[in-house]
Amino acid sequence: MTSRICVTAVVAPYPKEGAMIGIVIEDEAGYSPTDWFFPTMATAEKYADEYNKKLGLTSLEAWLIVGSSMRKDAIPPGPLSG
Repeated sequence: MTSRICVTAVVAPYPKEGAMIGIVIEDEAGYSPTDWFFPTMATAEKYADEYNKKLGLTSLEAWLIVGSSMRKDAIPPGPLSG
């Protein structure tokens, strides 16, 4: 089965930048940061919703993909996987 991808809004690493878009791959831990920055989280969330629709995903499907990247079994073994 092919893993699906979606984009999600995340807090930017530098407060002055507001929010950014991260790329999430279904059932893989975490997200890949991008250089797509937005002044506010609301703006980034709106962009993510629109982009996911272009990918053919509903909001629920996108949230499920994001959630799959946070499951304990999606995190590789290591000192923080507990």
